[in-house]
Amino acid sequence: LKQSIALCLTDLAQGYMNKYGVGDGRFILDCCGKALEYFPNYLNAMHIKAEVLTQTYLKEEDKSSEVAKNLKSDMDKIYSRIHKLGYRKMPRDMYLNWLYSLNEHSSEYRTKKITIYKRENY
Repeated sequence: LKQSIALCLTDLAQGYMNKYGVGDGRFILDCCGKALEYFPNYLNAMHIKAEVLTQTYLKEEDKSSEVAKNLKSDMDKIYSRIHKLGYRKMPRDMYLNWLYSLNEHSSEYRTKKITIYKRENY
């Protein structure tokens, strides 16, 4: 249940980011932080958090400031953790080939038969 709520928080953060942009990032970081509190290895929350930190870092004019250094450090820690969990970005060509294969072989991925269960089967 807690992980399901973490997914909802991450969806909320991503929806907010898509609609309003990153802004100061506080709301998005709060959502992702709370999601990661209950679902520590949730890659999507980590990616969103790292992206917000990256964009905030890039907006900093003085990269040698303490704020910029902390942002960079936090960002690097998250990307390192994502990598240690085994995530690897799929190369663009591989991704496009995968999408094409889904389209070409879509009948293999569709449910052939939907079985209707009577109430007593539950």
